[in-house]
Amino acid sequence: MVDFTSTLNSVEKLNTNTTPLTDAEIVKMWKVKDGNIMFVLTVTIEDAFLQQIKNFKTPKKLGTH
Repeated sequence: MVDFTSTLNSVEKLNTNTTPLTDAEIVKMWKVKDGNIMFVLTVTIEDAFLQQIKNFKTPKKLGTH
């Protein structure tokens, strides 16, 4: 199962890479990480709360609600 620790560890590994990444590689990695985090959230958060937060387009709007 994917968890936040493995995602954070992979981000730390990115910071030690000496070759610059292309924009396409960065976008691909973010999409994979976003999918992993979304999976963890959908599995761990109650359905009622998940339905409420789906209405917000950005984390800032959710935080100011």
